[in-house]
Order: sequence, then structure tokens, then C-alpha cells
Amino acid sequence: MRRIERLTAIITFLQSRKFTPIERLKEKFGVCERTVYRDMASLHEIGVPISFEESRGYFILDTHFIPPVSFSVNEWHTVAFCWKRTEYRDFLISSILELKNTLLPFRIENHLTLDNYIKQL
Repeated sequence: MRRIERLTAIITFLQSRKFTPIERLKEKFGVCERTVYRDMASLHEIGVPISFEESRGYFILDTHFIPPVSFSVNEWHTVAFCWKRTEYRDFLISSILELKNTLLPFRIENHLTLDNYIKQL
């Protein structure tokens, strides 16, 4: 995972919970403790309001929020069409499943649920 991807993922991960111990961040992102410290410093430098409590871990203040990604029907069809035809299929299918969380209430035009659509890939 590239650094910019990891930093973005860390923001999303911290937003999804109240407190996150450094051990959990190391485990989740497969990095050493020093890398976690550098990443937190980088996020702080760009203005992400990250804080730390001794016995609880890192957290993002409530004043900061990145909204989830959402796709239109045409965008979803384009992504699915392109991903079906690549040598990175396994990686991309897992990405589709992650996207599913942001598209849960979504229904495809021909009334297939997103789960059924994914199975067709």
C-alpha cells in the first residue's frame, strides 16, 4: 500500500471508531510503531485534528469528517465492466465488496441487488 493510500485509510479507520490503540494501527496497516508515529505527524501537519489519550489511543476530533464515496448507476456499471476484464480480478472483487458498504441501499436498474450483481462478475 502506498503511503498516500495508507494515510487516507488511516483517516477513514480512525473515523469509524472512538479510540484506536497504536497496536491496532500497526496490525491493521502492517507497519512498525515508528511509521505510525510518522503517519500521525503527517496527518497532523496537513490539518487533520488527530489527538491521543494515553490509555485509549488515537482519535479524530468530531470536527473532521470525510464523507463516504458514492457512485451513480452509470459509474457503478462502468467500474464493474472495467474490473471484470482485468488480470487483477481478485483484488478488484475484494474492492467491490468493500464498496458495497457505501452502496447498501442501492439497486441496479434491472432490479438485481448489488450482491447478485457482484456474483455475476
